[in-house]
Amino acid sequence: MSMGNKDNNVLSCLISELSKLPGLGERSAERLSFHILKMSKEARQNLTQSILSLNEVKLCNKCFNIVSNNSLGLCEICNNDSRDKSIICVVEQLEDLWKIEKTGVYKGLYHVLGGVISPLEGKSAEDITLKQLILRVKSARPSEIILSTNPTVEGDTTLLYIQKELSWAGLKNIKITRLGRGLPSGTTIEYLNRPILVDALKERKEQVL
Repeated sequence: MSMGNKDNNVLSCLISELSKLPGLGERSAERLSFHILKMSKEARQNLTQSILSLNEVKLCNKCFNIVSNNSLGLCEICNNDSRDKSIICVVEQLEDLWKIEKTGVYKGLYHVLGGVISPLEGKSAEDITLKQLILRVKSARPSEIILSTNPTVEGDTTLLYIQKELSWAGLKNIKITRLGRGLPSGTTIEYLNRPILVDALKERKEQVL
């Protein structure tokens, strides 16, 4: 079956857009595009609707997790009365929150920074939700803050900056911990397997402000 120019343009556009995704080169994007092409009409419609529904997703007013169709502006975790509200786990990205949540071990709250401090990439403390974190800690006064930044240069820089800001804000009486150093240096949380991440959560170390 031959495809006309219009069909080719549609497919080329799909390949081009998919190739922009992390980890997908042009060849991988081509294979994925042809796989989508072979899917049933219903399956393609479901996939399309799932992508379009992302337009309705917003960020939680408190922790910056994703939230949709919630008039209060809070995510399911922040709205869950069974969560331990005395602990806040600070993570770099949404991917890290989801990865930790899937372990089933952690039952506290989260705070998503939305990135890290990286001078080489022109990202400062103003580009992440650090101010919101400090205000939140001042208001909620949790008993523990877990600094779950990745064991990278940027992650460690961000962790130290957060500690400094908490100290300057007069929050020295709050217990500050970080994930256990069993984490492989230079790796990121989203790629860790469950046993390693569970051990890191259980063996977290207290930080001194």
